[in-house]
Amino acid sequence: MLQIQRMKLAFWMTTVLYFFLQNPIWSQDEAITKGGLQLIAEPAITELHDKYIDENKARLETDGYRIQIYNGRKTECMSIRARFISTFPGTAIYWLYEAPEYKVQVGDFRTRLEAEKFLEEVFTEFSGSFVLETKIKFPELFQTEKHEQ
Repeated sequence: MLQIQRMKLAFWMTTVLYFFLQNPIWSQDEAITKGGLQLIAEPAITELHDKYIDENKARLETDGYRIQIYNGRKTECMSIRARFISTFPGTAIYWLYEAPEYKVQVGDFRTRLEAEKFLEEVFTEFSGSFVLETKIKFPELFQTEKHEQ
C-alpha cells in the first residue's frame, strides 16, 4: 500500500514538473538564460511608464523651502521687495497674490536646514520672516565662479 502511494506521488510530481517546464510562462529559452532578461509587459504599462518619464522631464518644480518675508498690501509688498533686492542681491525673490493679500517669498532651498541658515541673515532686516515648505524651482547644482586674472 505504501509503495502504491509513493508511485502516485511520484507520478503527480513528475506531471506537475513537466507542466511547469513546458509552459512558456514559467520557462525561458536558452538565449535569455545566458545573461539576458526578457521583459514582456502589457502595452498599457509601457505607455504609462513613458508618460511618467515625459511628465517628470517637463516638471520645473520640486518640493523645497522658501522664506516668506512679508504678506499684506500690494504697495508695501513692492517696497519690501525692492528693499530685499538691494540688501540681498542675487537671491531669488517671488511675490504671489493669494486673496486678499500679497506675499513676498525668497530663495529656493532644497532642505530646511539651508533655509534656516539663510533665515538668520534675513531676520536682522525683516523680523517677521519665517520658513515655509512649498514648491521651488530647481536650484543650480553646480555654481561656477568666474575668476578674473
